Amino acid sequence: MNRYTENLKPKTLFYIFSLLFLISFSGCNGCDKDSNPVSPGEGNPFAVQVISANIGCEGINLYTNPEAALWGPDWNYLPDGRYSGFVSLGPAGDIVIKMGVDVVDGPGPDIAVYQAVSDEETGVYVTDNLSTPFQFLGSERCGYLCRFDLNGSGFQKVRYVMVKDMGDSDCYETAGADIDAVEALNYK
Repeated sequence: MNRYTENLKPKTLFYIFSLLFLISFSGCNGCDKDSNPVSPGEGNPFAVQVISANIGCEGINLYTNPEAALWGPDWNYLPDGRYSGFVSLGPAGDIVIKMGVDVVDGPGPDIAVYQAVSDEETGVYVTDNLSTPFQFLGSERCGYLCRFDLNGSGFQKVRYVMVKDMGDSDCYETAGADIDAVEALNYK
């Protein structure tokens, strides 16, 4: 080996490892809407755990994985004409999720629901613990995003959110509200 090849090997290894390092952090898997990394679990302003799910249109509805509603918004239209990254609740279906933070009653809306595919009538209920009855915050036709306020719910903070399809659609591949994510807008 000459002096040139001896020096080249460490430099080559350095460049390879540097490139791998950059590639490993260049994606945004698990990022929020502002492309900031979102850590899983406690402290995350998004839904982090599915408590229960009542998904309608079994056998027809193609998007029945309730865990697709966890973390930040990430739904996609795939090249084969299908979708990914959300759960279709089906007519009158619902999902109960635990938030990674306490949602607090702050200025303006406190909870955002990200809805995919089309606009659907979506209702939101909240509670501070699973022993206390859920309180209805309201419903609205959600396109991509709808926001709800804790004001008037009787709660100063909540940890559990129920999202419910309020429509009366028939069964089809994406029937009911298509929930991509639930985010705490005001939290501690």
